[in-house]
Amino acid sequence: MLVTPVVTAKAFGGDHDFIRPRFELSWFRPLGKRRRMYVGMHAEAAWVRPFGGDPSRETGFVDGVPLFQRFFIGGDSIGPRVFETRSLSPTRELIQTDVFGNPVRDPRTGQPIRLAAFVGGSKYALLQTELGFPVGRTATIAAFADVG
Repeated sequence: MLVTPVVTAKAFGGDHDFIRPRFELSWFRPLGKRRRMYVGMHAEAAWVRPFGGDPSRETGFVDGVPLFQRFFIGGDSIGPRVFETRSLSPTRELIQTDVFGNPVRDPRTGQPIRLAAFVGGSKYALLQTELGFPVGRTATIAAFADVG
C-alpha cells in the first residue's frame, strides 16, 4: 500500500494552494503447482482540490488547480490500458478568441467557433486485474480487465 500526500501552499513557499493525495494498493499471487501462473490486482484513487483564498483564474489553471496537476488517465502507466496514454479527460467548451480577446466567428454561419479543451479530472479511481498463463519457458499470455 502506498499513500502519497501532496500539499502545496504559499505558506510553505509554493506558488499555489492545493492538496493532492493519492492512494495505491497492489496484490500479486502465483498460482498452480509450479507457480508459473499468476493473478494480480492494482487499485488506485486520487483527487486534487484547491484551498485557501479565491481559486486562481490564470491561464493554465482549471478550478484553481494548475492544469499539469490535474488527472489525465489512460495508457500503460495510469490505465485503463486499452486507451492511449493520458487520453481520458473531461472536456470544457471554449470559444476561440483572437489576440484581442474577441470571439473568432465561423465565416459561413457567423457563430463563434467553439472548441473542446481537455482540462483533466479533479479525481479518479482505477481498478486493474490481470491473469497470466505461461507459454513455453519464457513467454506469458495475460488477460486483463481495467476499470477507471
